[in-house]
Amino acid sequence: MITCPPQADLESPTISDAVTRQGVILGTAAYMSPEQAKGKSIDKRADIWAFGVVLFEMLTGKRLFTGETVTETLAAVIKGEPEWTSLPMELHPRVSFSIERCLEKDPENRYSSTSDARVDIRKVMENSDSIRLEPVTVAKQGTNLKTVLPWVTAAIILTAVAAGFMFRKMNPPQHHDIVRLEHILPKGQKFNVPSSTLMRLGHTLAVSPDGKKIVYSTRDGLFLRSLDRTDAALIPGTGENPQSPFFSPDGEWIGYWTQKNNKLKKIPVRGGSPVDLCDVGWIHGAQWCENDMIIYAAPIRGIMRVSAKGGTPEMLTGPGCIRPQLLPDGKSLLFTDISKSPWMIAIKNLESGDIKDLLPGLAAQLLPTGHLVYQTQGSNVLTAVPFDPVKLEVKGTHVPIVSGVSLCSISDSGTLAYIPAIPVTPTSPTASKRILVWVDRNGKEIPLNAPPDTYRWPKISPDGTKVALTISGNNPDIYIWDLVHENMNRLTFHESADLCSLWTPDSKKIVFTSNRDNGYCIFWKASDGTGEEENIASSQNGRLTPRCWANDGKTLIVEEGNESGNMAFISQVSIGDKNSLKPLIKEKYITNHPSISPDGKYMAYAAVESGMLGIYVCPFPGVETGKWQISTGEASESPLWSPDGTELFYLNGESFMAVPVNTKSGFSHGKPRALFKQIYIAGYMESIPYDIHPDGKRFLMMRTTGSTVESVEQIPQKINIVLNWFEELKEKVPTD
Repeated sequence: MITCPPQADLESPTISDAVTRQGVILGTAAYMSPEQAKGKSIDKRADIWAFGVVLFEMLTGKRLFTGETVTETLAAVIKGEPEWTSLPMELHPRVSFSIERCLEKDPENRYSSTSDARVDIRKVMENSDSIRLEPVTVAKQGTNLKTVLPWVTAAIILTAVAAGFMFRKMNPPQHHDIVRLEHILPKGQKFNVPSSTLMRLGHTLAVSPDGKKIVYSTRDGLFLRSLDRTDAALIPGTGENPQSPFFSPDGEWIGYWTQKNNKLKKIPVRGGSPVDLCDVGWIHGAQWCENDMIIYAAPIRGIMRVSAKGGTPEMLTGPGCIRPQLLPDGKSLLFTDISKSPWMIAIKNLESGDIKDLLPGLAAQLLPTGHLVYQTQGSNVLTAVPFDPVKLEVKGTHVPIVSGVSLCSISDSGTLAYIPAIPVTPTSPTASKRILVWVDRNGKEIPLNAPPDTYRWPKISPDGTKVALTISGNNPDIYIWDLVHENMNRLTFHESADLCSLWTPDSKKIVFTSNRDNGYCIFWKASDGTGEEENIASSQNGRLTPRCWANDGKTLIVEEGNESGNMAFISQVSIGDKNSLKPLIKEKYITNHPSISPDGKYMAYAAVESGMLGIYVCPFPGVETGKWQISTGEASESPLWSPDGTELFYLNGESFMAVPVNTKSGFSHGKPRALFKQIYIAGYMESIPYDIHPDGKRFLMMRTTGSTVESVEQIPQKINIVLNWFEELKEKVPTD
C-alpha cells in the first residue's frame, strides 16, 4: 500500500467564497499552483500542478508545501522548492522527470495534460524488469516499484478526473469579454496587395500565435503592431516590397516573400538582417510549422516545404494549390485547389498521397476550437462549420459568421484580424460570377450586355462579331456570345468538361480542349453548332490546350503537359495529321501561353525560367535561334500581340502592360509601361483571361461583380481586430 500524508494535513484551508477571475484566489492552498496563489488567471495547467503535488506526496508520505496559516502556505507554494531528496532514491528517472515537469513554476514548462505524464510512467511499467525498489517510507517492506507503479498510474487517472472535476467546480468556464478595435493605417500608407483579384490568395497580414501582435505589409516594409500599443512600427530591414508575412511558432521571427529578388526570407520581429531561405517566384499563403519547417504555396509550382534554416524546397503538391495549413497530425495538408471550378478546399495525406475534396471554397483554416473557417469564391463572408479532426470531414451546419472580410488572419489563441472589403451582397446569386467588359487603353470600361456568369477564357472571332468562352460549373461547356444580336448560344453539350476555346482563322470553327477521350484532347466543331465534334489532336502526356495558329492556318500551337500540371511545354501539330505533334520549347521549367506575331516571325510566351513567371520572345519557327526577355519585376503572364504587330501586351500582378516592338528588321522592343490598373481576372490558373478586338482599340476583360477601379481604390486601409473571438465563434457554431 502507499502511505499518504496525515489526514489533518490534507484538509488544508480552502477559499471558496469567490468567483474565478484574475486577482481572486480560489482553491485549496497546499495544492494551488503558483500562478493561482498569486491571483492570476489560470487554466488546466493549474490541475497539472495539483496532480504533481498529489503524486509527490504519495511517493514521499509527507506534505510538499506546509504552513501554519493560509498565507504561509501560499508563500511556500510561490517561493518554495520541493525537497527532491525525499523521493525514493531508486525511483525511475522518467517518473522523477514527470513529477518535475508537473511542478514547474512556469506553467509554460509543464505538461499540457495529465495524459502526457501517464504515457511517460506507462513506458516505465512496460520495461519493469530493470526497476527495483528497496524499502522506503512510502511503501511496506518488500514492496517493489513494479507493485507501486500500477497504483501510481491508477492515481494519475483518478487524480486527473478529480482535478478536472474540481477545476470545473471551482473554476467554471471563463467567459472572456470580446473586444473589438481598429488599426487605421497612417495617411498615405497602403497595404501591399497585388490586385483585388488576387487579394484572398495571399496574406497581407498575420497574427502572432499568442494573438498579441499583428504584422502587415506595405510597399515601405513590414509593420508590427503590438496590441498593448496604439501604433505600428516599421520592422527594420524589410523595406524590399515584402508580401505574405507569417510568424514563427514562438512569435520571435517573421517569414515573408519579397519581389525585389524573389526570395523567401525570415527576420527577427525586432528587425535586423533578413535571412534568405530559398528562391520563389510568388507566394499565396505560408505556414511556419512546429517542426521548424516552412510550407508555402507557389501556384506555378505547387505547395513546397523548406527548412526554416534554408535549403532546397521539397514539392508537396502540383500547381494550382494555395493557402496551405499542415494539420496537427503532421501528415494532413489542408489547401485550396484553384485549378478546379469552382475552387475546392481539399486535404492531402502526405504519406499516402491521397487527396480528399472537402467543399467548394478557399482560404480554409482549421482552428483549435474544432471549426473549419473559410470563404466562398467571390464572397466577402467568413463561414464556419464544425470539423472532425479524426475523419477529416465537416460534420455540421455551415454558418456565416463575419461579413465584409477581404483578407483575414486568425491566431490559435483566438484573435481575429481582417482587412474589411468594399461591401457587396454576399447572398446575391451573382456575387461569385463575372461580367464581360470592354476596356480602352485609358482604362475606360463599357460592360457588355451578356448576363453575369462563371465565364473563363474569352476569345473574340477573327471577324470581330462573336466571343467564344467557357461557362464553368459541374459540367463546363463552350458558349458563344453574339456581339451583334446580343444573345448567348451553347455550342457543346457533352457530359465531359469542354474548355479553352480558339477560333479557326476563318471564324467557321471552334477548337477546344475536352477530357472526353482518355485525357484532355483537342476537338473542333462548326461555330454555327452544326455537325459533330471531331478529335483532331491528342497527347501521350495527358493534356493538350490550343493557343494560337501559325500563319499558314494549318499549324496549331498548343500547350502540352501532364494532368498534375507540374510539367508544361509548347508544341505544334498539323491539322489532319495527329502524328505530327512535336515539341517547340521543352525545358525543365514550365513554358506556356504561346502567341504568334501577326507577321508569323516571332512567338511570345511565358516561362518560369528565373523562378518567376516572365514574358519572353523567340523567333518562329526557329525557336532555338534567339530569345529576348520582355517583362521586368513582378510575375507576368498571358502575352498577346496587337493586331498590327507593333505592341505586345501582357498581365502582371497589378497592371495591364504594353511594350512597343519592332519585327520588320530583326526584333527589338521598348520599355514596358502600364496602360491601366489590373483589377480584372488574372492569375496563372486563369490561363489567358482576356482578348484584343481586331480593331486593336479595346480589350475584352472579365471582372467579378462588384469589383471596379473605384472599389479597389476605396479599399479601407485599416485592420479590424477582434480579441477573444473564439467566444463568439463557439456561441454561433456549437461543435457538440
